[in-house]
Amino acid sequence: MNASRVLNRLIQVFLALNILLLAMNGTRIAASYVLSKDRITNITSILEERDIVMDIPLPRTFIPRRKGAISIPESTAEGREKIVKSILSPNLEDIFISSQTNSQGDKKPSRVYTKNGATVTFSQDDIVYRNVNVDQAKPIKLSKAKRICKSFINKVELKKVFKNAYIEDLSTPDETRLIYYPRFEGSPVFDSYIYFRITRDGIAEALMHMAKIEAFKSINTRYTIYPIDIVLFGIEDNLDLQKPVHITNIVLGYHSLGEEGMDILQQEIVPAYKISIEGLNEPLFVNAYTNKEIK
Repeated sequence: MNASRVLNRLIQVFLALNILLLAMNGTRIAASYVLSKDRITNITSILEERDIVMDIPLPRTFIPRRKGAISIPESTAEGREKIVKSILSPNLEDIFISSQTNSQGDKKPSRVYTKNGATVTFSQDDIVYRNVNVDQAKPIKLSKAKRICKSFINKVELKKVFKNAYIEDLSTPDETRLIYYPRFEGSPVFDSYIYFRITRDGIAEALMHMAKIEAFKSINTRYTIYPIDIVLFGIEDNLDLQKPVHITNIVLGYHSLGEEGMDILQQEIVPAYKISIEGLNEPLFVNAYTNKEIK
């Protein structure tokens, strides 16, 4: 009996030691994919010598990541009506429905739903809500703007998608602008988002570009990615701007490869650095697997 208790105790100790060793090993591996303060200092100094200025924290971790895929859900009459009812009115008889010719002749006309100066437009893969009754000259506090955006997200039944959203603040002194991105593998997916313009009167505009996000079921491999200091070391190759250059934001997320990574039903998404630069209308997206710009 005593021997049995001793054996059970030894087994418990053995299991506890193995769990502890596994945790310690995981911590060491994770630590090896974190930029040191010296490396951050070095790349900051090198860029400053080239008149490239950063006043932002850098993404420090570069743990291997797996690929994903996105697909754009097909727009259906039932789906459109559900969104319109949630935003404009539960009674479709109160809503004026029209079509709008697309600026590109080969594209389908946009479907426009209107009520009392508020419109919901379905244009290709985008859904755009606008309200001309909202006074755009009334700035709003960020905390209140986020509450309004959250209420809109809940209303259109996207609460689960944006539960842990990454929120990018593009506000100016005159206007509050926020972009909500869903996450994959804990990081924002830049190809799926809701862009908001908000004032004290409410939402002036909400542009929804929604994609279904999922992992590749047949490929679960995690590939190594370039750390941000190596990416920034060659950043000048992608810039044609007058010095000094000001980098205003860097975010590690996911971005599609466009036609390069497209099949019939899905587009491949890969880890990518989104680099915002003062003077550029659009940010740079750099493939974190290859350290090449995504065009």
